[in-house]
Formats: sequence, C-alpha cells, structure tokens
Amino acid sequence: MKNQRLWVDGTLQDTDDSSAELARCLREKDGDSDTYAWIDITTDSVDELNELAGALDLHELAVEDAMAAHERQKVSQFDHHALMRVTNVLLDNDGRAELAPLTAFITPNAILTVRHPNFPVTQVAERLDLNKGLAHAGPSYILWAVLDVVVDNVMDTLDSLNDRADDLSEELFNHSSGQPELQQAIFRLRRDTAEVRRQTVPLREMTSSLARRESAFDTSGPLQPYFGDVHDHALHAAEMADSLRDHLSSILETNLALQSNHKDEIMKKVTSWAAIIAVPTLITGFYGQNLSIAGIGTVWGAWLSLSLMVATSAVLWWQFRRRDWL
Repeated sequence: MKNQRLWVDGTLQDTDDSSAELARCLREKDGDSDTYAWIDITTDSVDELNELAGALDLHELAVEDAMAAHERQKVSQFDHHALMRVTNVLLDNDGRAELAPLTAFITPNAILTVRHPNFPVTQVAERLDLNKGLAHAGPSYILWAVLDVVVDNVMDTLDSLNDRADDLSEELFNHSSGQPELQQAIFRLRRDTAEVRRQTVPLREMTSSLARRESAFDTSGPLQPYFGDVHDHALHAAEMADSLRDHLSSILETNLALQSNHKDEIMKKVTSWAAIIAVPTLITGFYGQNLSIAGIGTVWGAWLSLSLMVATSAVLWWQFRRRDWL
C-alpha cells in the first residue's frame, strides 16, 4: 500500500504531498474532524520519523518507545497525542513465533504508525477497504483495523500452536518416535506458547478499555460494536493461550509418567532375567564346592544338575511371563 492515506468527509482522497507536508497541514486543521490521514513508516526510517515528530509535536519519550525493539504493549496519553503499542504475532517457516511491533501516534486528525517491516500492514489496508462505511468515524477507524488484524493473527497463531500440541499428544504414545526429539519438540512448543501468551494478555486489557470507552480514543458511535467485537476476540485469544498452556503442562506430565513407566518395565525385565540367571549360578556354585557331595564326578550327577538348572529356569520364566514381567 501507499505509505499515506487521506480521508475527507469519509472519502479516500489522492494526495501528492510528502508525509511531513501532510502532517503539518493536518496539524493546522486541528479540530476539523472531517479530514484526517494515516501515515505509515517503518522503524528503519529514523530521519522521517524525527521530521514527522516535529510536524505532529510528538513527545520525545513516545518517539523513543516507537524505536524500542522490546517495548511492552500499552496505551498512553500525552499532551498533544495518544500512543498505542501493539505486537503482531505469526509463525515463521520453522514454526517459531515471530514478533512484529507497531506503534501508533494518534492525534485528532492523523494516525502515524511506526512498524516493524514484517508487520502485515497490507492486511490493515485491506480491512479498511472492506469497511469503507466506517471511514466517517475518524482516526479511530484506522485504530480499529490495526487491532482487528493483530487480534485475528494472534488467534490464527494459537490455532496453529494448538494443532502442534495435538500432534505431540498423539506422538507421546507412538513408541517408534525418538524420545529426545519429542522432548525437544515439547519444550520448543512450550517456549513459543509462552511468548505468544505474553503478547496476548495485554491485548485483553487494551481492548477492554477501548470497548468500555475508558481510553483516550473516541470509540463511540458506529465503531462501538466493532471495538466490542475485537475485545471478545481478544478475550477468546487469552482463554486459548491459557488453555494451551494447561494442555502443554499436561503433555509434559504425561511424558514424564510414560518415561517412568517405561523405566519400570525395563527394571522388571532386568530383574526377571537376573533371577532366572541366579538359579543356575546357585546350582553350579553348589556343585562347585570342594566337598564330597553325591553325584560329583558322575554322569548322572551332571544330568541332575543340568536338569535342575533347566527346570528351575523354565519355571521362573513361566512365572514372570504369566505376570507380564517378560
């Protein structure tokens, strides 16, 4: 999409002005609710951000937050503008959680978004184009589209993680799967889930304040049910994250229990074979004493000891087999 959009009376207009010129023009029209714009830049555009910060009179601390890589998600109010920080979460090709933050500066006539290059700004533009009837609501129209995309992507990511958790649950009982590889997969999934949950919980609080109209943004009028819908989705996403965390804890506990049971089975087999081997050892040790014992040095003594070893070993093997130890 173009890095800027201008609306006049709810209609998208073409503009040839630079971002800074457009920002200065909108600041002069402060109070004219029928004209507003969306200016979008990436975190790589430091010089352009500094120029726009001067044109829109942005607070220096807010500008620092926009450039920070690991700032928490929040909504803040400054003298001449508000700030909203959100993070989009998607899975990369390796299944790892990929974070793409966006900081929005909201003034009465403009929204400036400073985003990570991987933030899905095209999805936001498509969401705006599909809901042109809401354009009369002003800059909050853009704010809603950003939040809606972020929350929907979080839910898609949680769905993918939940599918991976279901696959791991089935692998637990597949004895052909390698145990170390399975454990690594469980811990990787747990790490990704923790990261996604860390980004999901703040969305619940942010959208709650917007839905209750307790924030600095105007979310009343036609946008009220839309922000309420985003809040419902954010609640559902937070519940999904909590449920997935519990599911993974259950998988880990089950994996540990299965490993313990497997070790018990091995110990039973080792113990059984040790007992079977011990009896022939006892008999041969008995006849190996340097004493005068009946049968020593005779053929029938050899056959007797051999028969005792075979018979007792067979009886022990049958008993252990009957008890499912072998």
